[in-house]
Formats: sequence, C-alpha cells, structure tokens
Amino acid sequence: MKTNKILLTIIFLFLISCERKSKTDLLEYIPKNADVIISLNLERFLENLPNSSEFFSRLEREGVPRNFIKLLRDPKTSGIDFNTNIQMFMDANWLNNYDFPTSLGLVLKSNDVEKVKNIYEAVYTIAGSIGRRNSKLNEIVEENYTYFTVEHKGSDLFSFGYNDEVVLFFLHNEEVASRIRNHPSSILRAFESKLKNSNTENSYLGMPGIDVLNNNNFSAWVDVEAFDEMLQELEEEIPLGFNLSDYEGSFATLALASGIDILSLELDFYHNEKIQTKFNPKLLNKLGSNIIEKLPNGPIAAGGFSINLAEIMNEISSALTKDAAMSRQLFELENSLNITINEILETINGNFIGALYEVNPRTGTNEFVIGAEVNSPKIIEFYNKLAGRRLLAMNETVPLDAISSLLFQDEFVFIGTPNLIKNINSQIDDKKVVMSDKMKKLSNSSFYIFFDIGEFDEQIDEMLDSPYAKVYRDMELDSGEINMKYSNKKTSLGLTISTDNTQKDVLDNLLSMLTPYF
Repeated sequence: MKTNKILLTIIFLFLISCERKSKTDLLEYIPKNADVIISLNLERFLENLPNSSEFFSRLEREGVPRNFIKLLRDPKTSGIDFNTNIQMFMDANWLNNYDFPTSLGLVLKSNDVEKVKNIYEAVYTIAGSIGRRNSKLNEIVEENYTYFTVEHKGSDLFSFGYNDEVVLFFLHNEEVASRIRNHPSSILRAFESKLKNSNTENSYLGMPGIDVLNNNNFSAWVDVEAFDEMLQELEEEIPLGFNLSDYEGSFATLALASGIDILSLELDFYHNEKIQTKFNPKLLNKLGSNIIEKLPNGPIAAGGFSINLAEIMNEISSALTKDAAMSRQLFELENSLNITINEILETINGNFIGALYEVNPRTGTNEFVIGAEVNSPKIIEFYNKLAGRRLLAMNETVPLDAISSLLFQDEFVFIGTPNLIKNINSQIDDKKVVMSDKMKKLSNSSFYIFFDIGEFDEQIDEMLDSPYAKVYRDMELDSGEINMKYSNKKTSLGLTISTDNTQKDVLDNLLSMLTPYF
C-alpha cells in the first residue's frame, strides 16, 4: 500500500512539474461541470527538486519503472510543452465538508506526441502493477487519441491519455462519491469526450475572470455556486434575505504573482447580472484626511474604511424586517434605549480608522488608537441622559481601564492607550501624523491597510518553528498593503508585500530557502 501511494504521488508530481507560463488555452479541455480550476507555474520548483543518485535509487527500490525514472531525471524528454501552465480542475465537494475532491483532473500541453507516448507507457505500466482485486484496466486506442481507465467494482477510478495537443490525467474518488447524493461522476465522461473531440462551445473560454489562469504563478477560478452549503449555513445564521439564485453565474478568482522585491495576492469576486443591478456606488466613500490628521505621528501599521451607513441600512432593512424574530429584537432594543436605529446611525459618520504604534511581546501590551467620525455632542448628550449624570464631555479624557482611555474631540471619538490619547488631546503640531504617501493612499481609499513588517519580527519569530523563522528573516520583508475596490462588475481585495532584497524574485527566493526543509 505504501509503494502504491508513492507511485501515484510520483506520477502526479511529475505531471505538474512539466510546465511554465501559459500562452495557450487548455481550458477548452476542461469539462464544464468542474467547480474549481487551478493553474500552476512550477518551473521554479523543478530547480530545487532532489537530483541525487540516492533519490533515484530509492525510486528503483520502491518499484518505479526505469523508463519513468529516466523521464524524472530529464523532464524535457517528456514531450510536455514547458511554455504552458498546468490546468488542474476538480469538483467542490471538499469545500462542503468533504476532505478530498471526488473528481480531480490535470491538463498539460504537449509538444512532441512521440515523447508523450513514453509517459503514457510508463503510467500504463504503473497502473497495471498497482491494480487491486476487483479492478480492471481498460485501454482505448484510436487514430487521434489514446487513453486507459482503471475500473474498480464497475466505477472508473483513474483515467490517463493523450491526443495531438494535450496530456490528460483524471482521478475519481468513488469511496467519497458514494456518500454524496449527487456526486459528479459525469465529469469523467465529459473529460473523456474532451479528449476525443475538444468542443470550445462547451468550455470555460470567455467566462468572467478566466484569463487569470494564464497570467500568474498561481491562480484559481471558482464557481461561487460551489459554496452552496456554506451560503445556506450563513443565511440560516444571519437572515440577510439572499438565496442561492442570487449567486448563480458569479465567480471568484485568486491570483499570486511575484517579481523583484514584490509579492502580490489578489482576490476578485465577479458579479452576475442580478448583483450588478443592485450595485450602489454610494455604499462606500473615501475616508478623507480629517480623521487621519488627528492621529499621533509614527504608526507602524494603520488602516481604515469609509461606509455610508444610511445606504447600507436601507439595503438590508427590508430583509431584516421580513424576519419576525429579528424585527422583534430591533423593536425591543429601540424601546430599551428610547432611541431608534436610524437616530443612532445619524450620530455616526461612517469613517473609521485604527493605528498601531508599538508592540511589546515581553509585556503583551500594544500602543494603539482607534477612531471614528461621529456627532460628538449628540452622543455625549444621549449617554449622559441614559446614565442620569455627567460622565462624558468634549475634550476630556475618560480612563476606561489601565491600558485605554476615551476622548471626544470635535467631530471625532478616539479610544487608545493613555499617552496617545493625551497626544491627540494636546493638538501639538509636531506630534501629529505626517501625511506620507501611505497616509495619502489611506485618505483616498474606501478600505486600506498598511503595515511595517520589520516591526513585527520578534512576534513572528516566536510564532514560527526555528528553521522557518530563519527563512522569514532571510526574506528581508519590508512592508505590506491591503486594499479593496468595489465596482459594478466586480469586488477586489489585494495584498502586496515588498522586500529589501532587490536581487531576486520574491517567490523564487522563498522556494529556494524552503526546499531544504522538505
């Protein structure tokens, strides 16, 4: 059993190693009923794979055929096009509480069919050698394509083949699939039909966001409907009035890219027509500089967001009032406070900010400030009336506990460590924040966070095991930014990390340092 697992793992790793950046569309070979597509550029991994005699001797001892070992020694003899990304596809049952996809396939571009035949023969030999009871090997050889399947108890578990353009590999986990009411066994049939005759009319070409799969080191494309069980659970816990039909035809993508001194990760959610009709550009505002200029100088991390609370409340109020339990709770809350939800919202501008100035891992204390733009006089009046005495006043610091204080100043409220709140209240110009480029980005954004990674070295060292802590330090990470963009067509969330190392691609550098530990 151990040998069988090693052999299958080697087949899989070899296939995914034979590729580079994609210039062709392999998506036409992916069945339309796949939920998730992942594109990988693993050339950089090949450069760090073991290439010692001991490694290949071990493979021989494990029973790996010699012709396959020969291909591992020199993957270029495989006939796989090194200018094309691998495309991996699967169903999404693992997203809904299953530990592994019931169906998983790979598509690779070939550039030499004769050499591909060598791979096919090696895999066919391995498949025959690891067969189990009640299993049968079925081979189909035609003029334009060749493939075989491994059948177990009437179900196809494994399929591998090629034609003049591609190499295709498919796994089907019948043990898991048998526990699923509507398991996607049709994916295998569709996959085999693609091998016989690729049909671009029934492919993913032209789908929203699909181009991300051809232009990054790592990328993924997901049909949002694949999250149906998760969405249903969310709707049950938070009745916001949406249903699964709202998300039909919506897709999400994830893309990882790297270069000299920079690493970026972007998540995009592509809206369907129904969501586009509900697009409201008034939901988000720009934070502006007024609240930023109140901050003390020198934060090591800061972030903020600006939302239109009135518009957002209008969007969800109808859904909330349709839920009897939620309506009753809102009514009881308004009666107990003697104030309506709308009156509460009128006291809050919708601009929020937070800044971190110091992290002390030895004492476990942090120097921080959190602030918001509000109607200070109205809040103070309401709170003092509710308390029955004067507790709050403008420009007066109120201790909350040993490590934080509260301050209402002008149209703002701040909570933070006492010395920082004192600095805000003093309004001394040389202690106010400098409007750096990052602070200007924050001012002009609806959602933005920046952080100085070097300031957190000690904490990260403590979180990581010894070898990985060294890898982290050697990466020479400098700073990071997180931003969000919202438009009619899509919503995007991006992370960018920069380093002080200007000599090598960030991802290449990371992989070269991590490889010795695997």
